[in-house]
Amino acid sequence: NGGEAAWQGAVLSGLAGGLRNRKPSPLTENDQQLLVKTFFDHPSGDVRKASLQLLKNTGINNEALAISSIKKAAAIAGDRTQTNEKRSEAINFIALRNPTPYIDLLKKIIVPQEHPTVQLAALSTLNAVPDMTVNKYVLQEWTMLTPGIRDAALATFMSNTQRMALLLDAVESGKIQASSLGWSRTSSLMGQ
Repeated sequence: NGGEAAWQGAVLSGLAGGLRNRKPSPLTENDQQLLVKTFFDHPSGDVRKASLQLLKNTGINNEALAISSIKKAAAIAGDRTQTNEKRSEAINFIALRNPTPYIDLLKKIIVPQEHPTVQLAALSTLNAVPDMTVNKYVLQEWTMLTPGIRDAALATFMSNTQRMALLLDAVESGKIQASSLGWSRTSSLMGQ
């Protein structure tokens, strides 16, 4: 109803203001539940994104709420009847925790048949897995990736020296053309 939506907006604005001032007030379990509910149920994409941003900044302390919410997000992410916006948001929600349990789902979504925003969200979330899963997958599927996804995929290699070494090996072996790296990535790699 209108009163609840106004209240949700006020809560989000207050929390966002606190975060901007670097003085976030601790969220109660009820606040976290409200943010999760707002993320999944609110009709406004901007409000859903603001809820997710607040959850990224504060986390979900209730383990059961976190697990059930991420499972719900994974179900939405894999549901092609949902809008691309909702699927992308759900994929980003999965990254609130280590997305390792959802590697297979994320890999299935990084395909040319999916909308680019969905693919980019899956690539970004797969990049949050704290190993080289994303990079090995990118190299395996390189020829199937579209040019826009390739550029984002190359960025996943730039986060640490192990990933950069894997990219250098791929360039040296001819798997990835050096010309596709761009000047800034090439200069970063030359420093390794």
